[in-house]
Amino acid sequence: MSLKFRMRKVSTFVLILLLCFVWISIGKVETVKAESTDFIRYGSGVTIFSPINITYGSRFLYLNITFDQGVGLHCSLNYSIDGAHKGVIPLVTEDTGFHIIYKMTGLVTLPELSEGTHWLTIDVLCELDDYQGANPPGAPFTPTSPGSSDYIATWTHTIYFTIDTSIPEFPSWLVLPFLLFGCLVTGAFRKKLIASNS
Repeated sequence: MSLKFRMRKVSTFVLILLLCFVWISIGKVETVKAESTDFIRYGSGVTIFSPINITYGSRFLYLNITFDQGVGLHCSLNYSIDGAHKGVIPLVTEDTGFHIIYKMTGLVTLPELSEGTHWLTIDVLCELDDYQGANPPGAPFTPTSPGSSDYIATWTHTIYFTIDTSIPEFPSWLVLPFLLFGCLVTGAFRKKLIASNS
């Protein structure tokens, strides 16, 4: 075998190994970002940013929501994961100006979750106490009892998501340095082979 043929064979082999590594690494990476397009909005005023209907590579997640609460309403939000882990979602008002709707935020650290599919249920309960309007408020509000001036509305929202920790946590910004390193090693190896056989 000639030296040039061996050099090409080794360089090609190293390049193929490097490309296979990059292809395997990138092929399984899923980047999850809470951008403005990554949410689920419901008519009840609930907007869920996390978790949503995707696969997560971590067993530790946050429940991250916003809630638009109308003036005069008293609302509470509760959550449950797989029907077992239950809790209240604490809401914090984002702004204190005079508004018809108050933007509330809720952030909860969820318990460590197992591998597999899970479901998150959010229950919304809103009360309108001592309503004195000429007409009843209408659906989805119903009187708490016949003839009452107190009204109540409830909503239930369910999200399905998956935990898969076999997804490698490989930052995409590392791909270019690996490629450059592979090229440099291949180039240095070629030069060494040429110098040793000259």
